[in-house]
Amino acid sequence: STEKSRAEALGISGWLSKPVHKQHVEQVLSRILQDGVSDDVEPIIISSDKKDESTLLAWDRADMAERMLDDDVFLMNICDLFLKNVPQWQSNIQVAYSNRDAEEGAIQAHALKGAAANASAQQLHVVAKSLESAFRAPNWERVERYLKQLPEVIRATEEAMRAHQ
Repeated sequence: STEKSRAEALGISGWLSKPVHKQHVEQVLSRILQDGVSDDVEPIIISSDKKDESTLLAWDRADMAERMLDDDVFLMNICDLFLKNVPQWQSNIQVAYSNRDAEEGAIQAHALKGAAANASAQQLHVVAKSLESAFRAPNWERVERYLKQLPEVIRATEEAMRAHQ
């Protein structure tokens, strides 16, 4: 990718995709500390993207707990904040669609995608990622299709998170 090429040109020693996991940071730091940093070392690229969408969860509590260092109070506070903000992102995306504002739609879908990934809301992350892509095209039929999926995925995410409180 272009980002990867630019980073490598700047002398990148490691690359982590969001959301960041403790074991990935440990792997990158271990390799850097073990091998040192030199021009001939291949950059370490760790992507936490899940490839098998058929196994995606509405909410992967274990994944999020690991990144929150198993602090349940912190985890639930982040979940509450996430759920509090989701309706605004949903509304902003709907307004962008209604106004046929592809740029704003892509921005709002990107924000929702990142928040969903950080909250381990796997299904919502995939729908938001698809929405972002559809807005960037722009492909209004695809946007509409993913917008129709959004309320159900949000409901499932909220139910999964609330069930653990």
